[in-house]
Amino acid sequence: MRCSEATRHLQLYIDSQLTLDQVRVLEAHLALCPACHNECLFLEEVTSTLGALKSVAEPADLTVHIMQRVARSSQRNNKRYSLLRPSLLEWLAVVVLATSTLIGVCITLVLVGNEIRTAWFKAMLERLPVR
Repeated sequence: MRCSEATRHLQLYIDSQLTLDQVRVLEAHLALCPACHNECLFLEEVTSTLGALKSVAEPADLTVHIMQRVARSSQRNNKRYSLLRPSLLEWLAVVVLATSTLIGVCITLVLVGNEIRTAWFKAMLERLPVR
């Protein structure tokens, strides 16, 4: 067994989650490898220390406080994104401005187009031979 594989199995070993064959192979590796053996001792110490800690009861109103914070947080987030959601009046203003711009562009094209056509016709008439 390699050290990388042994390290992955150490917590399972401490938690008694390995098969008998896996335990035998891991213990043989730990007997030969001081680094993995020290890692195993360290994890066993951490596990026993954490197991000795007393449980702490959460306050009775913890859920209420969390839900209130979530509600306040979502209200703040809605304000942050309100710029991306225009009101009906803002949409109407955009539509009116876009329409007036489009009408202006169309009128300009018609007038300029008439001038261009007129100039083109005059040039063509000048090229025609006089009879």
